[in-house]
Amino acid sequence: MEELLRSAMNYRQAAANLGVTESYLSKVIRRIREKNTD
Repeated sequence: MEELLRSAMNYRQAAANLGVTESYLSKVIRRIREKNTD
């Protein structure tokens, strides 16, 4: 779980560097979570 959290933080940092908005990022994360629960 900690590994997943770390990679999520790294992804957030990369997204911030690319100028991706937090709202878009949260949409992506929500989509990933939905796929994982299937």
